[in-house]
Amino acid sequence: MKEPVVKTVTPSSSTKRNPDGGKKKFESLEVEVDEKTFKTTPIFDMFWRYTANRHAAEEKRRAGEPPPWSSDPALQTHKFCSIFRVADRGSQFLITEVIEKGSQLPEDILFRVLLYCSFVKIETYELLEEHLGPLTWSSYRQKKYAAVLQDAMDDGMTLYTGAFQKFPPRLGDSVSYINHLRLLEVMMDNGLLGKLMECEFMADAFDALYVYPSMGDFMTFQLLINLSYTPLLNFNENDFVIAGVGAMEGLRKCFSPTSLTRGSEEELIRWMTETQDEHFERLGLEFSGLGKRGRAMTLVDVEHTLCEVHKYSRLVSERSFAHGKRFTPVTEELPRYPALPKAWNHPARRLVRRRPGKYEHPQKQFVVSKILDKAIDENGNVIYFVDWQGYESSDRTWEPASILLEDAPLAVEDYENMHSADGSGARRKRHRRE
Repeated sequence: MKEPVVKTVTPSSSTKRNPDGGKKKFESLEVEVDEKTFKTTPIFDMFWRYTANRHAAEEKRRAGEPPPWSSDPALQTHKFCSIFRVADRGSQFLITEVIEKGSQLPEDILFRVLLYCSFVKIETYELLEEHLGPLTWSSYRQKKYAAVLQDAMDDGMTLYTGAFQKFPPRLGDSVSYINHLRLLEVMMDNGLLGKLMECEFMADAFDALYVYPSMGDFMTFQLLINLSYTPLLNFNENDFVIAGVGAMEGLRKCFSPTSLTRGSEEELIRWMTETQDEHFERLGLEFSGLGKRGRAMTLVDVEHTLCEVHKYSRLVSERSFAHGKRFTPVTEELPRYPALPKAWNHPARRLVRRRPGKYEHPQKQFVVSKILDKAIDENGNVIYFVDWQGYESSDRTWEPASILLEDAPLAVEDYENMHSADGSGARRKRHRRE
């Protein structure tokens, strides 16, 4: 894919109004991505004004100033996430209480991150920590975790985040939290830790997560970024990005034509990230950046903020500040600067390393529920009859032992141990494998 080619043009109507009341005359930019030309809209300039204003409001709050922290009516009356994803409340809890607290064995860090991301709710994680802590993979037992979660549900507690829908994987149970615990177990038992630590590129790590059941683009990318706060993945945050649904909607508002294709949206996000200083300067905006060193926005932050601007632009265009998700400003003190992951200090993160070629999604991974039978095929090779988690009995298939011994050795071991006592062996399967 070609690098974006950018040029500034004077619009035919230079008096076009900025929808958020920006005083500077709107000028459109042209961006060429993969031989397709996109023009920026007034919402594109709104993106940068919103970014500067939202971050300035947070800086005032962190400095101990009283509310209101912004003169923008939408920011005064509606809740929007931090410009920097790492500074959000959930990310701060993840870093300080999940990743950097407790056992620092790689398997325990991965287990705790997967557990937190199963629910993405601080109170649920704290509940499990209170009743079952310290939380380690070696001490994990599904029944104990399920009992705590069921008691909490019986008491009226909501286990999952309300920020977005958390669809459970289809792993054989009618209870959502059981299916999420099963997915966690599949990831841990299937060697995910080793796969992640062997990844050459951040895109490889995304692929390693994406193949599991129920892991779509949004959930996979969020889990990937959460894992990037750990020492398990030492990649630069500008290595890779996948646009979620909200970010896609934000891009469609920022650029015309609105028909984006997979690949072009990532390149547009990358261009916005790489040229952010130019846009702040062009619009006369001050932007202090993240923390003491004033770190610039990364691909993650631009993707994250595009989703927020999608919501913000709707509020502004409809002048509907009295509607939507209103909130009362929280006045509790925040630390002057957010906690940054210790893992960010690793030297391997200093360079951007993009995987060559155009990104394509990997095939989904089928997870073995149970091996039901064993046979010998017409070539004399051992094969197993496999029941797949989340699939019907009609989807069961015969699979070569050589593949299952590599992908699901515990399932093979369980089957062999169960049948070694009764002396049953492999039957001859004369017809071709299904």
